[in-house]
Amino acid sequence: MLPSVITAIFDRKPRKTALQTIACANFCGVIIFSVDLWKNGNNLEYLGSILQNHLNWLIMYGSALMGLMAYIVIPVIIALLLDAKSSIESSDLKRQMQALRDEWGPEVADENLEVKFMPLIGVEK
Repeated sequence: MLPSVITAIFDRKPRKTALQTIACANFCGVIIFSVDLWKNGNNLEYLGSILQNHLNWLIMYGSALMGLMAYIVIPVIIALLLDAKSSIESSDLKRQMQALRDEWGPEVADENLEVKFMPLIGVEK
């Protein structure tokens, strides 16, 4: 659980989202071996055999890495999907405006009308 401890030290966000993501994934990788150790009597010999296997270390630290990748990649994917959705909605609105212009005449919508969306929070021009 060392990656979780390091994340707890360095995650300064109020909601600790990095810690939540990485610690949950890290816990999933460690609990497998913890339960196996508890089933075999919590003896040090069995703990040594678990820790000597390199694949076990790979699973424990790899699960924390998967949590880190999820923390980094998922917000980017969501931002791309929201951007694609807003561009589709914008083109639909422009198409509807053109249909209204064709039906009711050019007085309904000005050709020079610029569609502006709310800027993102914290984005400076």
